[in-house]
Amino acid sequence: VRAAADVPVHPIGLRWLAELAASVGEEGYPRGASLLEEAIATDDGTDPRITARLHLDRGNLHYVNGDCRSAIESFERSAASGPPNPQTLNNLAFLCGDCLDDPARGLPHIEQAMAISDQIPEFIDTYGYLLWKAERLDEAETALLRSLRIRPSALANYHLAEVLAAQGNPAQARTAIQQARGLDPDPELAASIEDLEQRIR
Repeated sequence: VRAAADVPVHPIGLRWLAELAASVGEEGYPRGASLLEEAIATDDGTDPRITARLHLDRGNLHYVNGDCRSAIESFERSAASGPPNPQTLNNLAFLCGDCLDDPARGLPHIEQAMAISDQIPEFIDTYGYLLWKAERLDEAETALLRSLRIRPSALANYHLAEVLAAQGNPAQARTAIQQARGLDPDPELAASIEDLEQRIR
């Protein structure tokens, strides 16, 4: 329809088309990425919320395609473009620890996200994860237990197991591992859980 009409599409329309393309799975990611690039190129920047959302979506696509550094760049541009978005800040903070191994760079972002929404367990999990990476183990344990009290998750239990193992508590770490296994981890996380269990035996 776009080609037949030959009418420019608003960035929000292009974003919607990109989301539709990406929704079919991995084979739709390249088309989704192309549409997002077109949306960003045509965005005039008059609405910072639109600009920020486009860069957030692009960052998410980079991440699922395994391009962490480009994802971080997109999340940073999103965070700089519009009003603070806690999801953007959480994504950026997590990747600073996961991809760059730089928790000090990520902690201010997750602290800002939690200042906006302090009861989101995923945000508290990210905070605990970065504290673990920063070797602030007691603080990490407190944060992760708080996340799990709000809503148990495989990822938070896995992060807690890492903290407990680093504290020299292998029995408690194994308990957290079993809790993580019981919460339907995805294949990548399940492999990480198995690796951790092997390391603390």
